[in-house]
Amino acid sequence: MNDLKAQIAAGEWKQGDKLPSVVELAALFGVGRSTIREALSALKAVGMLDIRQGGGTYIR
Repeated sequence: MNDLKAQIAAGEWKQGDKLPSVVELAALFGVGRSTIREALSALKAVGMLDIRQGGGTYIR
C-alpha cells in the first residue's frame, strides 16, 4: 500500500487517471492479487481512490 500511495503522491498517477488492473498491479509490485485488493480498499477508505465495480479504479 505504501508504494502505491507514494507513487500517487509523487504524481506518477494524477487525479482522474485509471489504475492498471489488479493483475497488472500485482505483477508490478511483486505481490499477490489479494494484497493489491486490500491496499486498494484501504486507499479507498482514506479517500484516495474511487473503485467502480466493473469499471476500474480511479485516482481521486
